[in-house]
Amino acid sequence: MEFLKKLWGCLKSWLMPVLCGLLLAFIFSCFFQVAVVKGESMEPTLHNGQFLLLQTGFLKEDTIKRGDIIVASKETPKKLEIVKRVIGLPGDHLEILENRVYINGEQLEEGYLREEMKTGDIDMVIPEGKLFVMGDNRNDSADSRMESIGLVDVQTELHGKRIF
Repeated sequence: MEFLKKLWGCLKSWLMPVLCGLLLAFIFSCFFQVAVVKGESMEPTLHNGQFLLLQTGFLKEDTIKRGDIIVASKETPKKLEIVKRVIGLPGDHLEILENRVYINGEQLEEGYLREEMKTGDIDMVIPEGKLFVMGDNRNDSADSRMESIGLVDVQTELHGKRIF
């Protein structure tokens, strides 16, 4: 009987921390995710191989803001994880004219760019539930300007937004 009490005391002393750790890991995995940057499309802000902590829980369309960095999945025709900056939100009138981005008629200030963008003109209204995203390295980024990537669907393609 004494042996069982000692065994239970020993088990309890290491079982409780293990169970608490598993509970914390489960809670963390429900609300957060870690992602790795692949490629140079977000330079100079993010670099190849850099780790990101993403908010995944309670992520809705109204929690995404212009300028947020997001991770999404795209089928192009293979599954591709992209890390991009949100430029256009649902309902925005987005124009790209003479290599400048305009949102609702006002030029977007983009201090994070390292060089002037060279791209074609675009004129569109972003539909509900969609995001227009671009890489910070605009001249070397596969993003919403390309038909193969297109707009990001908040419900089905968005994984999370960067918090750290």
